[in-house]
Amino acid sequence: MSEMKLRWLAVAAMINNLGMSFVWPLTSVYLHNQLHQSLTVIGVVLLVNSLTGVAGSTLSGVLYDGHNPFKLLRGAAIILLGVMVGLTLWHGWPIFPVWLAI
Repeated sequence: MSEMKLRWLAVAAMINNLGMSFVWPLTSVYLHNQLHQSLTVIGVVLLVNSLTGVAGSTLSGVLYDGHNPFKLLRGAAIILLGVMVGLTLWHGWPIFPVWLAI
């Protein structure tokens, strides 16, 4: 297996952080204006989102080291597709934070 260049890893991390910097404010506005949740509840939802992201990153790192990366990426893409379909069809309260955490 060829070695990944550090530059590409830095670019990927930057894109990931840039995407998350858009998700949090948009999630806050959606939860407050459309689902009529308090800012405290929004803070808890974003905290759970962050914690599940940390847990998912840790788990995916462990799985990546011991399994076939192609199968893991394919499985992650299938899960992501399912979450996107779920968010599109069921985006009310309280299912929205559950989809977000997944």
